[in-house]
Amino acid sequence: MRRLGFPGKSRLHFAQSRLPAALHEWQQAWCFTQQGEPAEVICTAESEWQDQPDTELQAWHCAQTANGKLWLAVATQASWAQLVWGEMASELPADTVAAHLLEQARLALVNTVLQALDHPPVDSLIQTTAPQSGAALSSRLVLCMPVQGRQLVLLLEADLLNAALSDVPAASPLSKRQDTLGGAKVRLQVRLPLVSLALGDVTDLQVGDVLRATTRLDQPLPLVTEAGEQVAHGYLTRTGNQLALQLVQ
Repeated sequence: MRRLGFPGKSRLHFAQSRLPAALHEWQQAWCFTQQGEPAEVICTAESEWQDQPDTELQAWHCAQTANGKLWLAVATQASWAQLVWGEMASELPADTVAAHLLEQARLALVNTVLQALDHPPVDSLIQTTAPQSGAALSSRLVLCMPVQGRQLVLLLEADLLNAALSDVPAASPLSKRQDTLGGAKVRLQVRLPLVSLALGDVTDLQVGDVLRATTRLDQPLPLVTEAGEQVAHGYLTRTGNQLALQLVQ
């Protein structure tokens, strides 16, 4: 069963930054008549890629790795010889030596891409039919490069990029509310209603003066925040040389 989904922006950007260079490296090493600037490599999600109108890919080969599959294809089997040897392809005999060289060229292409993705090489490829066509929810990537007038296409599963991508740091677990708020501090005040005083008496107050309150000692006093919200109540008491508030239910 083929996995559905999408490759993701990080995988796609990583593939676009690394894989075209791998294809160019193979092109320089194996395409005998390669000249001029390297061919442009198109790297995109399979769901956004379409074959050229005049290109029908038939010669498919597949590499199976521990992390996913990689396919490569050209129009026909004869296209491989033209892709690698160019104009010299018609002068080469169709013997086992030529077939072995083409097999090694395809294997080198796959292993160059796998090396760019930090995967070990594979020993062989399997000749196969075209994989199931991509859909809107395809998680595969496509690389397309013209070589010697031929269209070279690689199709790889997005999981192959995981080994070379940096690990995403794990999100820290959510803390319990009491653990997060446990270290916070809030200033509390005891509200003690006092009697009314004339303004002149307030300005004459001195240390040691006694102010009368309207609350009796056998009545609870409210404990409030700076914003005036009551959080508890209790009775006035003493701890050592300090006044304190003994909280009650």
